[in-house]
Parts: sequence; structure tokens; C-alpha cells
Amino acid sequence: MPRCTDVHHSGFEPIARGVARRRPSRVVYSPLSVKRVIVRALAAIGLVPARRYHEASRRATELTRDRDEWKKRATKLARRERTLEQQAHELERQLKKMQRQARPIADGDLTVVQTRLTETERALTLAREHLNAIEVKLEILEGAANVLDARTRTQVIGSTAG
Repeated sequence: MPRCTDVHHSGFEPIARGVARRRPSRVVYSPLSVKRVIVRALAAIGLVPARRYHEASRRATELTRDRDEWKKRATKLARRERTLEQQAHELERQLKKMQRQARPIADGDLTVVQTRLTETERALTLAREHLNAIEVKLEILEGAANVLDARTRTQVIGSTAG
């Protein structure tokens, strides 16, 4: 019977010595499959690997920072919107005042005021659109941060309870 002596084995599988004396093969577990089983078992009880936990914490911090940045932008745009609204109201007030006085208004003065009013209204509309877009982004970021925070808390609570 020929023997296989040149074949290299990992040490876990049996070496066949002959065709007639063949033993049943054993199940061989690789370190990766064992690790996968352990990680899944720990995940079932609420534990996660430290690397995944640190990544989730880092991401939560990043999302919180982004949310705060968007809040600052939204606050600035809200202030800008109020300023533009005040300017528009002031221009409308001036226009009405001129009309009430019933004095002859030069066409140039009226045109200038109407142009400024139109530009201010356009800027106000644009500022409102920007503010709405930023508020939507802020709500999305805040929701993502809340979900990530809840997951992290669940993982931390699960790991301390176990």
C-alpha cells in the first residue's frame, strides 16, 4: 500500500494511512469560524466586540458634532431671516408712508424702493429655503445620532448586565 509522506497537513485532520483502514473524518474548526460563533453568541446576550463599540461611539460623537454644527448654521440663518423680514417690513412701511403723504413721488424714488423691496423679498425667500433645508438635515442627523446612541446604550447596558 502506498503511503503519503510528502503531503503537508495542518495537524487537525487525520492522515489516511491506507485505503483499507480509513477512519471517519473529523470536523475541523478554523479559528475564524470559532471566532464567528463566539461573536454571535456574545451578540445574542447584548455584547459586542470592543472595536465595534468604539467605532459606534466614534460615529455617535461625529454625528453629534455634525448636528451641533448644523444647529449653529440654522441659528445663523434664522437670525438672517429675521433681519431680512425686518428690512422688508421697514421698506413696506416706508412705501406706505410715502403713498399716504400723497406727495408726488418721483418715478426714480418709487422704482428704487420697489427694486429694494423685490430684492429683499427674494433674499428672504432664499434664506427661508436654506433654513428649511438645514432644518431637515438637522432632523436627519439628530435622528441618526439618537438611533446610534440608543444602540450604544443598549450594548453598554447589555454588557454591564451580563
